[in-house]
Amino acid sequence: MLITFLSLVNMTVSGSLMILFLYLLARNNHTLLKLGTRLVSAGILLTILRLFFPFEFSFTRIINVTKVLPDIYSFLIRDLFYLGETGISLLTVFYVLWGSVSFLLLIRSLVTYIRLKKLAASYPPVEDPVILGLVKEICGRYRRPCRFLIVKSEKILTPMIFGLFKPYIILPDLKLDQKDWHFILTHEISHYVQGHLYFKLFYELLCDLYWWNPVIYILKRPFQNLLEMSVDRKVTEPLEDLEKLDYLQCLTKLSKLGIRKAPAREIKSAFTFSSHNTALIARRSHILLENMEPDKKKNLIAVISFLILYFVILLGPFFYIVQPRTDFPATPEKIYTFNEPGSFAIQNKDGTYDLYADFQYISTISSSISDISNIRVYTSLEEALKYEDY
Repeated sequence: MLITFLSLVNMTVSGSLMILFLYLLARNNHTLLKLGTRLVSAGILLTILRLFFPFEFSFTRIINVTKVLPDIYSFLIRDLFYLGETGISLLTVFYVLWGSVSFLLLIRSLVTYIRLKKLAASYPPVEDPVILGLVKEICGRYRRPCRFLIVKSEKILTPMIFGLFKPYIILPDLKLDQKDWHFILTHEISHYVQGHLYFKLFYELLCDLYWWNPVIYILKRPFQNLLEMSVDRKVTEPLEDLEKLDYLQCLTKLSKLGIRKAPAREIKSAFTFSSHNTALIARRSHILLENMEPDKKKNLIAVISFLILYFVILLGPFFYIVQPRTDFPATPEKIYTFNEPGSFAIQNKDGTYDLYADFQYISTISSSISDISNIRVYTSLEEALKYEDY
């Protein structure tokens, strides 16, 4: 298992295509009703997790490209200048810039989380016995232990949940009847039980790590909206049709209240019960109303087609990887020696050899490997990593 620049590029391309595909699905109500919000949400989550593992494996088959890509790759690895005896290429600059900016963004996210945790802790606790009794009743339905800190704030007018280990349920200072509070608390607790707080964290980390890929950001808001729709469906599944209408009425009621001058970061870092976005509320209502009379005949063709296309695009780079193929230059601009650890050759089934220096792919040659002295030859990357000092 190895991470290389080319495995990163292949994974980024496939992941970006998958994100664009899921973005189109997430914006189409008809498709969501056919596939279900849970399936599309699960697809997004798996895509997020896949992007954290840009690995190349020993069983990965190589697809060699002889035009354009070799020239681009040669340009990226060509030394632009030297710091002492170390050559600096565009690829080196990219790695340094990527790591530096990602580190700063991760630190910023951590500081923001800590600051908001302190802010939530400063809010007064809820002492209403009705609300506390409802929380205890709702938590009793789940096998997973649920512990929440119930606080209230005058800065918000819609309930929200925030935090990972001891989450806060932050309630507005509103007078609502017991049924409305039941809907609200069931909704927020369902976010926690289904792990949505962690899903949101994974996406935030992904944006911090892949800040240079603009495609990453377009699915962030639709993903959160899908999680809201998934919770709407989960909460209303056991309800009668009239109770589902009461739930929608509660959702609309809080939407009309809007959000008072709440800190933007607080709203961004939490799941809210309702929203001031009337278009989103209308869409959530539409999806929920359509599901009140579901078509019992599952659209298996749509689901199977989605799963096949999804796994072909997402998992393809695990099994196939595109890389540039050129003949090893007779008079290269950079002289490689193959007596250092991490410099070796991989013998391909077609008789060619992939050359690696410092564990980075250099080129594929078709000439005899005996032309290069002191080079170690392996049958796979896995074997090379086993014997090289990696």
